[in-house]
Amino acid sequence: MRNEIGNTYGRLTVIAFDHKRKGHIYYKCSCSCGCTTVTEAGSLRSGRTQSCGCLRHEFLVQQHTTHGYADKERLYDIWIGIKQRCNNRNYKLYKWYGGKGVKLCYEWNDYVAFRTWSYANGYKDQEPETSKGDALSIDRIDPDNDYCPENCRWISLRENVSHMWNKQANQR
Repeated sequence: MRNEIGNTYGRLTVIAFDHKRKGHIYYKCSCSCGCTTVTEAGSLRSGRTQSCGCLRHEFLVQQHTTHGYADKERLYDIWIGIKQRCNNRNYKLYKWYGGKGVKLCYEWNDYVAFRTWSYANGYKDQEPETSKGDALSIDRIDPDNDYCPENCRWISLRENVSHMWNKQANQR
């Protein structure tokens, strides 16, 4: 077990060992906002946990006040997913997107611009009874190019997965 006491990860500083459970080590951490939290060591080291929760709260409040749309809007979650894939080196899918040079265009760093383009180009809120396969998914027409208006479209998740498998089969 590595001694993490005194190490800082994001806003968290490890202040004490807390417990071990199912092979995972948990540390008590002090957040720069003044709160304390208990966090799994691997989450600290990987960057998945960077605060007691205050950072996410600040981000969501900022986004909510910036664009005025509900932060639980499905389209907003899709936009956040794109940003994570392209920009967050610690995100599980980064290696297939940002790690290969795929970027989010400058225009779409603004949620309102992305939202406006989406509704003008085929995106619509899904009905509660919509199956997962029929839910709309953003597709990059050329998988080697960026997320931008001229390279993206809205298609069903089923169709998007089918394209992915066809592209992989053609590369073999």
